[in-house]
Amino acid sequence: MTHILAVSDWRSQPIDDLYTILETVEPTPDLLLYAGDDLSRFKNADTDTDHLAELARLTKHQQSLYVRGNDDFPPSTGPQFDAEFTTDLHRTPYTYEDLVFIGQEGSTQGPGLITYTEDDVQRHLSEHAPLVKTELRFLSLTLLPSAFSISGSDSGNNISGRRPSGAS
Repeated sequence: MTHILAVSDWRSQPIDDLYTILETVEPTPDLLLYAGDDLSRFKNADTDTDHLAELARLTKHQQSLYVRGNDDFPPSTGPQFDAEFTTDLHRTPYTYEDLVFIGQEGSTQGPGLITYTEDDVQRHLSEHAPLVKTELRFLSLTLLPSAFSISGSDSGNNISGRRPSGAS
C-alpha cells in the first residue's frame, strides 16, 4: 500500500510542523504531495533552504510532488525547487509504483496569479492522458474554486471525484 502525506495552503502554520509530522508519523509516507498556495514559503531566499527538497528526504521515496496554486507565483518568477527531490506535476507527470500523478496548477476563475480557462485545463489534462497506461492507476489533481476535484482510474474505472464542467 502506498502512503502519501497530502497538504495544501500552508499559509501560516510553522513549516517545522511538517518536519515533525514526517519524522514521527507511522508508517513513513512514501511521498509528500503539496497541493498549492504559498509555495514561496518553502524556498527561503535568504538561506537558500529548499524545504520541499528537505521534506522529501524524510519520505521513503525521497520525493515531494507539487502543483502551484492560484495564489502562487508562476514558474518564471516563483520559487525553483531541487528537481532531484521535487516534481512540478503541472509540467511533469510522476509515476510511482502503479500510480501516475498529473497536476493542473492555478485556477479557472477568481483572484490569483495563475489562471487558465476550462478549455486550457481540459487540453492540458488531455495532453498528459496518453502517459497513463490502462493498467496503471492515476491521480489527477485539479484546484478549482468551485470544487476540489480528484479524479482517478483503476484500469479505466472512475474511482472518485468530480469533473470540471466541460471536461470529458
